[in-house]
Amino acid sequence: MEHLFTHYEYLHAHPELSGKEEKTALYLENALSNMGYQPMRLGKYGVCADLVADEKLPWVVLRSDMDALPVTEETGVAFASQNPGVMHACGHDSHMAMLLTAAEELKGKTLPQNIRFLFQPAEEGVTGAVEMVAA
Repeated sequence: MEHLFTHYEYLHAHPELSGKEEKTALYLENALSNMGYQPMRLGKYGVCADLVADEKLPWVVLRSDMDALPVTEETGVAFASQNPGVMHACGHDSHMAMLLTAAEELKGKTLPQNIRFLFQPAEEGVTGAVEMVAA
């Protein structure tokens, strides 16, 4: 849980709209790589990483959305959006931070299943899941 707030504050300060999550995807890939995962792209900006306990075991998917909304932030917090007119106003920043933290906490643990950490872009834009499934 060491990096939960670092992830949250960075992601909150750097929101991107549906279908434009380029820097968000890079941040997620770098964070996962730093934890020892081998992140993969699914579609244009979808990111996933696998924690394999045993190929014979079942899989569980933990999912987060990535995109922000076209909202102007007026919170005044130190980590407010640096992208004018774009804000994580419905929790996707915290979803990503929590999923990154889960990936960090579960790494190296003995688990009864395999886990896929899935970060879905364009949830608000409706196309992200379709692109990821197609990939």
